[in-house]
Amino acid sequence: MTTQAIAEGNPYHSILLDFEMPVMNGPDAAKEMRRRKLDPCFIIGVTGNMLLDDVQYFIHAGANAVLPKPFQYARIEELWNKNRVYDSVV
Repeated sequence: MTTQAIAEGNPYHSILLDFEMPVMNGPDAAKEMRRRKLDPCFIIGVTGNMLLDDVQYFIHAGANAVLPKPFQYARIEELWNKNRVYDSVV
């Protein structure tokens, strides 16, 4: 979907990836998106397990940030503002 959105000239500004997903886990999906150079997409990892090793795994795989579940929308806005993503989203 991300590749198609870029090809259509309407790329995603942000993507939330859960750590555990059915086909590919979130860190592996982030790594694949970065390998395919789907920048400047802002990737937020989402997990119920905030162990340091898991957070670092997500970041090293290409996520820009990791949030614990459940998360508040305001926290995503904080990340967008901090990283100057929000202006291009709305």
